[in-house]
Amino acid sequence: MTSKRNASAPRTLADFKIIKELSRGAFGRILVVNEKQTNIQKAIKVLAYIEDEDKQIAEEEISMLVRAQESKYAVRYIEKFRDDMNLFIVFEYCSKGNLRVQINLMKTMSLKDKKILCYKYTFQVLSGLSFLHSLGIIHRDLKPENILIDDDGNAKIADFGLARRMERPSYFTTAGTKAYGSPESLNTGRMMFKSDVYSLGLIVSEMLTGEHPFCGKTEDETISNIKNGKMRLLPDYVQGEIKTMILSMLNASETQRPSADELLAFDIMLLQSEQERVKEEDLKQKDQELKDKQEIIEHKMKIQSLELENETMKRQQSEQRDKITRLLEAQQKSDQRFENIEIVLGNVSAPPIPIAPQAIIPDQSKFKQQGTSIIHIGGGYYKVVAFNPIITEGIIRFEGIFNMYNYIGIADSSVIFKANDGPQSSENNNKTVSYDIGGYIRHHGCGVSVNSDFKAGQRVALEVNMISNLRTLDFFVDDQIQPNFVSSIPPSIRFWVSLSQQNSSFQITRFEKLAAPSTKSVRGQIAWQWGKQWKN
Repeated sequence: MTSKRNASAPRTLADFKIIKELSRGAFGRILVVNEKQTNIQKAIKVLAYIEDEDKQIAEEEISMLVRAQESKYAVRYIEKFRDDMNLFIVFEYCSKGNLRVQINLMKTMSLKDKKILCYKYTFQVLSGLSFLHSLGIIHRDLKPENILIDDDGNAKIADFGLARRMERPSYFTTAGTKAYGSPESLNTGRMMFKSDVYSLGLIVSEMLTGEHPFCGKTEDETISNIKNGKMRLLPDYVQGEIKTMILSMLNASETQRPSADELLAFDIMLLQSEQERVKEEDLKQKDQELKDKQEIIEHKMKIQSLELENETMKRQQSEQRDKITRLLEAQQKSDQRFENIEIVLGNVSAPPIPIAPQAIIPDQSKFKQQGTSIIHIGGGYYKVVAFNPIITEGIIRFEGIFNMYNYIGIADSSVIFKANDGPQSSENNNKTVSYDIGGYIRHHGCGVSVNSDFKAGQRVALEVNMISNLRTLDFFVDDQIQPNFVSSIPPSIRFWVSLSQQNSSFQITRFEKLAAPSTKSVRGQIAWQWGKQWKN
């Protein structure tokens, strides 16, 4: 039915050096590791993957984490792999620990510094919750230990093991840490979006005062205090809007409690939003200054690259002419018939013709082109760079190397990626096909996990055949063709790549017009038709 092809060696825990075990709980353990190939420090969550219930829990956590990736306030997912017993989820390592560590440090700070840090973390976690709730996701276990602080000092929501998607207005049963649970979760077992808001209200109060606002002598007493509304009075230095926010977030009635979006409309949160915007503008200005300094160098490098490609093409053409001449002379000396000369000439393969990539960069402050590399130099996630020329004919191969978790794909030539568009933004999701590090190919809002995973440092390639009756798109990892391809692609396309975070890059290693398809002797794959809904 399908022809299996050689794939790269599967990912294993042996690819990493374990530094320490960070934590252990009922649903798994967290390891801090160094990736041996890159020496980059990462975190790995190890989940049981034997029983059907284990598998469901693990897959639901990955689903929630992947859906949250478009928010910069969710911990960054990198990849997954598994063995006979466990599923391993790889994500960024946040070197400054969790919010519990920060709360302990804040106890020694001045009131001014404590408030500055509290407002910053409150805004960032509220922004993350707002995004999750917009997707219909309830976290269900928000507590200081599940809010991580990255290398730049930004708060990120983590541990989606108990997160669930609410398909319609309703509620979920209680879950998570009871000391940070809402009254409705503790009294009736119900959890809603505003249950997350209540948990954050407890955390905000604790950041400012150093104590849980319902703290009792035991955990059971703390839980009882939450159930019965026995809250400690806030100190006198907690005044104004932040006090109003905390008290509204801790309202015992979820119907009277504000949503994350409503809390973000408070003046102190709007001010924090403006401060974050100013920071981004400062970064843009610095990036522009750097771009101006490098523009001449990059221009020279581009000219040198084009000259080198031109010389290479001339040399290949000259070598080909010499080869044909030698064949003709040999045939003439041996008195062969002229028809034999035509056969020999027909067997001489034309060399690939290099194509000069022209990057379409929607936001110059986020990307730069350095030679044949595209580099993400700004903040934000899932920025897309497409490449001219538009492809309408021939057999074209586009190949390169990512240094981090990212996407590659093709788009109908009518697609124009804006500065904040993701690879499958709503207006483009039926006009693009993507291939990601997890082996998923995605189109029309659907994703199917049918091809091999690829990792940083491997060569990943797309090859379109525009002269085939079906017009096809094939995928390659380190020259190994993948078992699934796409048919009936548009008659006019562009290649594109998506870089998900600062310092991620894509180096173009081949962009060529081929004389013949690479797949002509190994067809027998599964085809997924452009424009259709896909299901595994």
